[in-house]
Amino acid sequence: PKDTTKQASTFCCKCCLFLCDKCQHEHQNWLSQEDHDFIELEISKKSNEDSFKIHFPPQKCPMPGHSKEELKFFCETCEILVCRDCMAITHENHKRSYLHQMSDKEKEVFRGEVDGINDAMGMLEEAIGKTKQMREQVQVHEKEAANRIDKMSKDLKQAVEDRRRVLRLRCEEIAQGKDSALSDQLNELQGLRDKIAFAKMHVVDAIDNHTPEELLSVKKAMKVQVNRIMEIYRRLPLQLKENEVINTSFDLDPLVEEIAKLGYFPSVPDVSNSSVATPQTVIGIGKELKMAVVLRDEKNQPIEGEALFQYKVVKKGVDIDEFIPPKVTVTQSEKNDGTAIFGFIPEEPGEYEVTIMIRNEVLGRPYQIMARQSRDYSNLPQPTIINLEGMTYGVMVNDKDVIYATNNNAHVIQVFNPDGTTNKIGGSDNAGDQLSNLWGITQIDDTIYVTSRSNHFVKMYSINGDFIGEFGGNGTEDGKFSNPRGICQNGKGGILVADCSNKRIQLFTSKGEHLKSIICTNNPWDVAVDTAGKIHVALYANHHIAVFSPDGTPLGNETYNQGGNMRYPTGIFIDHEDNKFIAEGANGNIRILNPTGALICHKTGLNGPHSCTVDKHGSIFVGEVNNRRVLKFEYKD
Repeated sequence: PKDTTKQASTFCCKCCLFLCDKCQHEHQNWLSQEDHDFIELEISKKSNEDSFKIHFPPQKCPMPGHSKEELKFFCETCEILVCRDCMAITHENHKRSYLHQMSDKEKEVFRGEVDGINDAMGMLEEAIGKTKQMREQVQVHEKEAANRIDKMSKDLKQAVEDRRRVLRLRCEEIAQGKDSALSDQLNELQGLRDKIAFAKMHVVDAIDNHTPEELLSVKKAMKVQVNRIMEIYRRLPLQLKENEVINTSFDLDPLVEEIAKLGYFPSVPDVSNSSVATPQTVIGIGKELKMAVVLRDEKNQPIEGEALFQYKVVKKGVDIDEFIPPKVTVTQSEKNDGTAIFGFIPEEPGEYEVTIMIRNEVLGRPYQIMARQSRDYSNLPQPTIINLEGMTYGVMVNDKDVIYATNNNAHVIQVFNPDGTTNKIGGSDNAGDQLSNLWGITQIDDTIYVTSRSNHFVKMYSINGDFIGEFGGNGTEDGKFSNPRGICQNGKGGILVADCSNKRIQLFTSKGEHLKSIICTNNPWDVAVDTAGKIHVALYANHHIAVFSPDGTPLGNETYNQGGNMRYPTGIFIDHEDNKFIAEGANGNIRILNPTGALICHKTGLNGPHSCTVDKHGSIFVGEVNNRRVLKFEYKD
């Protein structure tokens, strides 16, 4: 089997295997296979391609007593060759045909298959041709772009060199001008010094060598000369008319920044700026999972045209050669802005891994999706209890089965890991503020979002507990909060916050940038999003769930309250099948409604249930405030 150079020489009819001589010999050595029939194969050359010519002499029936009978018939019921005696004895009432008739019939079937294969081959050849052509175009465009880049760089170097020459010339002009001015000043000063020295010599000579008569006779002329020279001295400025400094100013930082921005590749997706909205982790068989793919270039500008990307869907634990991929759709945005919705429909249960890529580089991360049959929540088992150190108004379970519960009293998030270890997130953070009266909690990728009710913020932490940032603050303007409570993600990378006292739902990006405010008729306590993107809001005092379209338009006719039986809804969660899990804190109830709104289960007798969630396995988690614990109703198929 390790020698792949050996060509097949026989075909085992029983096992449907092509075998070389050695493999045939070993095949026949097995007692259970010693009676298998083999067809000899002769390799012939036809159109420069290997093909098999099958030598199949007339076969004899292997049944005892039928050895002289040829297998001239085909039993369609058993799908085997039979002889005349077999037809009369063991296949009496079976549907059968003459061998040549069945062969002709199957040939027609195969001809149809060949037509389909030819069509597929034609389409594949066309796709291969286009791919090769695209590769050639990419190579041509790469050379053209590289030439433009080199020319730009050369032009920049030439511009810098030209500017260097201008500045050097200007520097020489300035230096020569300074030197000329200083030379004139030097000559003037030296000339005045010589005149003063000459006058001094005459005055000293008159003092030392002249007679009284001579001194008195020339005094007037000497005084006039000395006064004139000293007047010139007093009027002539002695300070320097130039200095040695030749100042230069090269504010290179802005230039360097501009050069760094110079030239880029518009409408070419950049992985660091593009994103994939985190999908739901569980989906029903035959239902479509949708993931928003947003492509941006290196300047974070929308891509013009279609959002083109690669994708890979793998079913975990299955040989890729045997795996038939699920149905996949890519729906482009009508705005033609580089945004698309990637969807796939799993037809078999199991765990799938979905990866979105740009130029073979993973965008975001590979996402694990569990596809399963619809769940039955009509009967809930007895819950297991997870005790907390304080009251909890929010509970969440991520795709790694880590449980997060907000602790309103200790102002921390309590974390329960699958291995039984626990830890806490919160307390003092880098913003100099503290978590205060925690409420709702959700997660996008590796970022945890929690509402800090008393200081009116949404705090962001890594899954390791490191503080990332915050957004909000007390106020009524967009982006501010007053008593924020429930929080959820919308499956498209957005965060929805129930801004309770401001009577609205606010939509933010995953970075905390405000996008939209949705006005409610009363104080919202919690919010959830269904698979169609509709927004469901728990209005505590109105005793019902209000529904809004994905763009925030009220859908009054879709409001539901279980025929008036719903009282004080405090929390809501919607799973991948659009089942709705509603906590009624004052009533002590949990209601489970199916996608049409019909009641599946009504669990009573709880003590202040304020929040609920469902993990990827279907287990329900309820935050029971008054008993300071989380109840886990484990789902079992």
